[in-house]
Amino acid sequence: LEYMLPEKADERKFCETIWEKSKNFDDLSIYEVCVRNITTETPYWPNKLRILPKGKAWARDTWLTDSMWGKQDFILHGWQKRRVDGVMFAGWPSPFSSHQLNISQCTGENATMNWKYKDTFVRSEAEVDNWLDKAIRS
Repeated sequence: LEYMLPEKADERKFCETIWEKSKNFDDLSIYEVCVRNITTETPYWPNKLRILPKGKAWARDTWLTDSMWGKQDFILHGWQKRRVDGVMFAGWPSPFSSHQLNISQCTGENATMNWKYKDTFVRSEAEVDNWLDKAIRS
């Protein structure tokens, strides 16, 4: 926000006070709403950033779907190295065929080469939605 909407400094600072005081997920949700309020007026900055409408793309924890994801997923969250292949809360089976990162490929057209994954973890949107619905009901 500081770089994309410098004219909204007062609003950004207000949201940051909410962030700094947050102690739980409910508080964090209030911060997210605050930021979304600021950004909805300007959802697109050419060649820099585009904010998609709520419900069109989102970040989610993959332990909810046993590390399965679909092409509609935007950001996958919660992959902590200490929990990989663990039988514990938020444990996750690794969908990657390699955990080696080639720093020289982090930019440009080859950036995605760092993320080679097992095809068996990619599922249809309907299947992922079904997993998420089950998690919500349980």
